[in-house]
Amino acid sequence: MSTSAITFGERITKETVCDALEAIREQNPVGRILLVVDNSGSPHAKLTQQRADELGIEFVFIPPYSPTLNTIEPL
Repeated sequence: MSTSAITFGERITKETVCDALEAIREQNPVGRILLVVDNSGSPHAKLTQQRADELGIEFVFIPPYSPTLNTIEPL
């Protein structure tokens, strides 16, 4: 099993998410990719959704108001 890590800068935008999607696909060139994301605006943006579709990456959104499912919440 391989491991991939993507690091974001201070600000996450739809453009930085698209860059991350490209890096994820580059590191995992074949197969289905399901990406679990929170309900922030960037993954919902049309640009992000379009790029994810082009790269064959599917988003799985965690339910809103689910701090136990979002590991960043305690920070």
